[in-house]
Amino acid sequence: MFCMTSIFFSAPYNFSPSHLQVMNTIRRMAPISRASLAQHTGLSSASVTNLTRDLIAHGLVQELGKLRGKKGQPAITLGLVAQAGYSVGISPTFEETVVVVTDFNGKLIGEERIATDELTAVEETKEIRQRAEVLLAREGAREADILAVGVALPTTFSKQHDPAGQPVLQLSENFAARKDEDYVAQLSKVFDRPAKLENDANAAASCEQLLGNSGNLTSFIYLFLGDGLGGSLILNGTLWQGAHRNAGEIGAMMPPPAPRPTWADLKMYLKEYGFEELTRTNFSEIAPLAEGPLKTWISRARTQLVELIYLSSSVLDPKGIVVGGTLPPELLERLAEGLPQAVAARFGQSRLQIPDITLSQHAGAAASAFGAAALGLN
Repeated sequence: MFCMTSIFFSAPYNFSPSHLQVMNTIRRMAPISRASLAQHTGLSSASVTNLTRDLIAHGLVQELGKLRGKKGQPAITLGLVAQAGYSVGISPTFEETVVVVTDFNGKLIGEERIATDELTAVEETKEIRQRAEVLLAREGAREADILAVGVALPTTFSKQHDPAGQPVLQLSENFAARKDEDYVAQLSKVFDRPAKLENDANAAASCEQLLGNSGNLTSFIYLFLGDGLGGSLILNGTLWQGAHRNAGEIGAMMPPPAPRPTWADLKMYLKEYGFEELTRTNFSEIAPLAEGPLKTWISRARTQLVELIYLSSSVLDPKGIVVGGTLPPELLERLAEGLPQAVAARFGQSRLQIPDITLSQHAGAAASAFGAAALGLN
């Protein structure tokens, strides 16, 4: 049974929510002045001064330089210290497990992919740690410099709870069939620190919120197109999980085996045309050979995506919708071609306002792993 655990900062860090708010704002908006920090966080100037003093003393924040304006003394801008610590993000898919390491700014240090079909959970988690150590070594860092470990899994959460009082996971069938039950516990053990667990859609959405998105949105719906179909809600900069941690599960609107805009569905569709070895790695090679059926699938998937956007908007009236996930970026871009026009036609004469629709800046095979690493920094 999987246990849910809380992320932590190693001693001597013991920060208040306001400290974390300031750090996250600096991470998203650096270089930024103290005056701008006060404006964006809603904290008083005196509080920002005291909080940033603490963070500088701990070696997490640094003064970058002076920002010259039209009047008065130039403001000193702040940024995070990239080498203050590192976060490991892990995302198992049906094909492989993706491991990423980010620095304290959330910048990607490196990415590794592990073929895991024949590995047990114990073997895989040991391999994950070894790959993470290799990525850290390239930066001159060590395992001891890891502040957090995040794991993104294809799961929903049950009403049932384990002996520790945490919700039992309802893993996707394919994933559960190839993983031991103690996968997350094994990760916590090999890294000697708790692994923060979240579903893959929430992890990817948190990445957009923490590291920024092209629309500068603080409230949005995230539509996750990956092996499966999911979604997530970010409201006023906070991940909204709902009463049972399952908010945003839009996949329930299009349950399999019905066609849906997912990687698993595309693989099954192209298999009917003789393309049986499709992977994210070889997609760019196979796509030209399968152009006919691929074009048909993309058209159908775009129509389904438009319907999801319409239904989501009718319930939540979001400022924006971010479309992302673990589809190959070039496939996601093709899905987005003509999307604004198709959405406008679907909304038609309804009284609903059409949300701003943007593509994720962090889509691709590593999207959930990158998001899992971001969770550790949040």
